[in-house]
Amino acid sequence: MLFNEHSNEVNLKEPIINANKNNGESHEFLKISASWFWLILLTLASVFAGDIFTQAPLFLATVFFIVFLKGQQITDVFMELKHAPSLWRYLLLSYVIVVPAILFLIYV
Repeated sequence: MLFNEHSNEVNLKEPIINANKNNGESHEFLKISASWFWLILLTLASVFAGDIFTQAPLFLATVFFIVFLKGQQITDVFMELKHAPSLWRYLLLSYVIVVPAILFLIYV
């Protein structure tokens, strides 16, 4: 509160503290926005990979690599597991590796 009702004093420190909180929030917003933009670019790259690569193994390898990159981004940024216990992060990252690898072996 900028103005204290009981002592008729003005608190000038609070707006500075709130400004610092907003700066942290804007940094977080930029980080999430950049991650979202990266995910959109990766999605478009996987779509265009179908036009570029004519051989199925090369196409599948490219798309599954993009799936891994997207999974890593979602795990670290949106699920915020980058600073979580290593076990949880590695379990989710291994899922993003194992499932595409199995699908790759099935389709190749």
